Amino acid sequence: MSELRRDPILDRWVIIAPERSSRPTEPVAQHLSNEQIDDCLFCRGNEARTPVPSLTVNREGECVAGESDWLVRVVPNAYPAVRPAETGQQLPSEVTSDAEYFQSAPGAGVHEVII
Repeated sequence: MSELRRDPILDRWVIIAPERSSRPTEPVAQHLSNEQIDDCLFCRGNEARTPVPSLTVNREGECVAGESDWLVRVVPNAYPAVRPAETGQQLPSEVTSDAEYFQSAPGAGVHEVII
């Protein structure tokens, strides 16, 4: 489970998500050939290889469901840094602290990929 921790030096909150270590390595930006596009999870025509989108926008800027000629798709991240809060879970606004410098809270939220 992920955790939010406050960095006392920079005074900002960071996400610690050990389960993300199982995600694939980050790809290098490159021009894709037609064969590589067939393997690309995010390229047009491979929509069935990603989770069901939470939002799809067509070329006219309209939000639509199941559009094949999409301009933007938003799908759940397969390796999320945070997950929706469970019933009864302590919310991130309820910070626990052993000392003033070591504040933490359970990580909760939604992590999506914008394509």
